[in-house]
Amino acid sequence: MGMTSAVRLRVAGAIVGILSLAAAFRSAEIAKVLARDSPDPYRIESALARFAPLAARLPRGAVVGYLSDLPPGDRATLAFLQAQYALAPCLLVAVASNDPPELAVGNFIEAQNPAQLAAAQGYVVEADFGRGLFLLRRRASR
Repeated sequence: MGMTSAVRLRVAGAIVGILSLAAAFRSAEIAKVLARDSPDPYRIESALARFAPLAARLPRGAVVGYLSDLPPGDRATLAFLQAQYALAPCLLVAVASNDPPELAVGNFIEAQNPAQLAAAQGYVVEADFGRGLFLLRRRASR
């Protein structure tokens, strides 16, 4: 005696439901392991600590320029996003030659001469916080 199509449909639905639950539990298990092994994959906590002294020197909510020595790409994007998050509510903007902000953040990862890179964009180093992090001020016009 064969199963009716309604019974087959219910059995198939039950199998799909059981497999879906098993996949959800497995996914949750993997997420727990990843969270335990890599609690901060984007290094936000270390960025907050690194940028804290600089953040204390910025006017709350200011628009601040951003300079980096990293070429465009994933690493540069991550460095910018870390800085933006750590310095909020300030707004970081790329330094544009036509109207640069008075203050800028220098986030130099590989630079041998950060002051020279800042000067090329019309800034002078106001404070060096170590580990490639600088507060820059726009050079006075002559």
